[in-house]
Amino acid sequence: MSEPKNLVDQNYWDESYRDIDFYIGNNSLTDWLYRNYFNQRNLQNKTVFEVGCYPGTYLVHFGKQNMEVNGIDLTTNMINLNKWLVEQKIKVNKIINDDFFQLNDHVKYDVVCSFGFIEHFKNYEEVILKHSSILNENGTLIMTTPNFRGFGQYILHRLFDKPNLKRHNLNAMNPDKWAKLLEDNGFKIIHKGYFGHYDMWFDSDVTGYKILLKEKFLKHIHPRLKKYVKSDSSFFSPFCGVIAEKQ
Repeated sequence: MSEPKNLVDQNYWDESYRDIDFYIGNNSLTDWLYRNYFNQRNLQNKTVFEVGCYPGTYLVHFGKQNMEVNGIDLTTNMINLNKWLVEQKIKVNKIINDDFFQLNDHVKYDVVCSFGFIEHFKNYEEVILKHSSILNENGTLIMTTPNFRGFGQYILHRLFDKPNLKRHNLNAMNPDKWAKLLEDNGFKIIHKGYFGHYDMWFDSDVTGYKILLKEKFLKHIHPRLKKYVKSDSSFFSPFCGVIAEKQ
C-alpha cells in the first residue's frame, strides 16, 4: 500500500494512554460482538490479530473464547498489556510494539479485527485491504468505528468535541462503503450496519458560552436521548461495524 495518511500524531495516543487502566470492555460494542459473532461460532484454538490492540479492551473478549490472541500497536506500555492479558488467563502469542504498516512477517490469522482504527486515516480503503492481507482464506474480518458521521452524533461532536472530530475521517465511517470494497475483493458480508443505544463521549474541552451549553445538554437533553432514541440508528447510534468472511 502507499504511505498511510494518518490524521493523528502518535504522541496524542501515547499521552492519552499514559495513565489508562486495563479493563474488560462491556458496552454496545461488546454486545454486538457476542450477538453477531461469538455466540454463533466455536472459536476454540482459532487465532485472532487485533490492529491497534492497546489497551486490550476488546481483544480480551476474543481470548475468553479460547482463541490465541495477537495484536500490534505503536503505543508504549505494550509489555504491561501482555502481562495483563496473561493475568486474565488469556492464551497470548504475539503482542507487537510496532507499526502495523511495516508488518511483514507473512503470518496469517483466522480473525483480523480493529475497533476504532481505520477512521484515523485518509486512505482508509487501503488500510482495510491491509487488514485483509493478513487474513487466512475463509477467515473473518471484523471492523468497527465510532459513528460520528451520523447526523445526531455529528451535530453534537461539532458543538462540543470539534478538535476530536478533526482527528477522524468521517468518510471512513460508512459500513456500506466497507462492504462494497470487501465484496469487490472476494469477501462475503455476514453483518453490517449501525449499532448500540444512543450514547455520547467527548475527548475535547469547550470554552466560552459552550461550557454552559454543554452542562445544560448533559443535564437535560442527554438523558432523554438515552431514554427515547431507538437502538441501531444511523443518526444516533455510537458505533458502526462490519463482519465479513474471506472466500
